[in-house]
Amino acid sequence: MLFSRQEELEDRIVRLLLEGKSSIKALHTELSQGKKLSLRAIYKAVTKLEVAGVVLKVGKFIHLDEEWRTK
Repeated sequence: MLFSRQEELEDRIVRLLLEGKSSIKALHTELSQGKKLSLRAIYKAVTKLEVAGVVLKVGKFIHLDEEWRTK
């Protein structure tokens, strides 16, 4: 999943979140440039990262978990 040889959607989300917090819609806009990507796919990937303890959702914003970031 994370940081494998082939970059997955989750990896791209983490890379974007390293720059700072973002919303689902902002992630969708950024990630769907040049590729057709559904909003549902973004929600599914963010939920997967949230369950794994990588990201936190606060209101409409998503950011990397500081504990995960320092590991």
